[in-house]
Amino acid sequence: MIAVTSGPVLAAPFAFISGSDLVDSSTLSVFDTATNSVTATIPIGGYPFGVAVTASGTRVYVTIETPTGGAVQAIDTATNSIVMNKALGILTTPFGVATNPSGTRLYVTYLDESDGMRSNMDVIDTATGFELSTVLLDVEGNDARGVVVNPADTRIYVTNPNSNTVTVIDTTSHAIVSTITVGSLPFGVAVNPAGAQVYVANSGSNDVSVIDAATNTVIATVPVGAIPRGVAVHPDGSRVYVANLEGNSVSVIDAASNTVIATVPVGAGPVGVSLTPDGSRLYVTNSIASTVSAIDTATNTVTATVAAGPFPVSFGVFIGPLGSAGGPGPGPGPGPGPNTGTHPVPTLGVWGLSAL
Repeated sequence: MIAVTSGPVLAAPFAFISGSDLVDSSTLSVFDTATNSVTATIPIGGYPFGVAVTASGTRVYVTIETPTGGAVQAIDTATNSIVMNKALGILTTPFGVATNPSGTRLYVTYLDESDGMRSNMDVIDTATGFELSTVLLDVEGNDARGVVVNPADTRIYVTNPNSNTVTVIDTTSHAIVSTITVGSLPFGVAVNPAGAQVYVANSGSNDVSVIDAATNTVIATVPVGAIPRGVAVHPDGSRVYVANLEGNSVSVIDAASNTVIATVPVGAGPVGVSLTPDGSRLYVTNSIASTVSAIDTATNTVTATVAAGPFPVSFGVFIGPLGSAGGPGPGPGPGPGPNTGTHPVPTLGVWGLSAL
């Protein structure tokens, strides 16, 4: 008889759910996807919106809006503590955030009201917290939202709602290489694992634009629910999931035929969607219902609805890899961590809902 020894059992991935009472309390909840329960709550400052977990699962980045300016915070997932607070400047409103596959670069989209209402994307060195470059995305008032990096780490895609475009940026030169016209009010964006297709949720036209990444052209338009926001692609590339804010649903798109094959009812006001690494479950943040829905991707049915903090959003990739740390307890308490940037740290106050 041959003895078979199994390898280490990896912990289930953790989800990181941002929430705010829109008055004076904001948190990032650490959510165990094995038990569908909150294991820790990290106090953060300002109104959180974008969330990005690194591929290694060691860091979570959150964009924060306050009345005086925006910031991006980094949380160490082993200790659930804030280890960086990078201010973006006064009168800035940050939205999307993404990391490159190696976790060495951070990309943050924001509106800069101090510079004629321009939309920018900062390129930040995650080791030092310093800005390497600022990319002017479009004309005045463009109001960029979603951002994603392709798996090959060669291109960045940014949605621009006011100009109905997607900006394509070279990751080495930080130069804009293409501007693609899509549907009305593009918001969420995701790339398939092969890097061949880019999916854009258009909130004004209630559809998804499918972009050929090789030619930077739209090759299909898929009707979905009312006011689509977040979008995610299954790890095998076969399915695309779109959160419909006013439809209170998730549209499931077959990537081969570019057709909707299921519409899954969830809680009120879904915004963020993120998949577990094995693709077996999709998690949805329901901003108005203050819940998180867990969907079985094999049956396209909701298997759990869990109470979250007030107004959960987590716009972006908010689930870590298999075996990612989840920390034993809460972080150091309210307020910003060390400011490793060059701007003053914004203060907490009353903020608006401009992101939604």
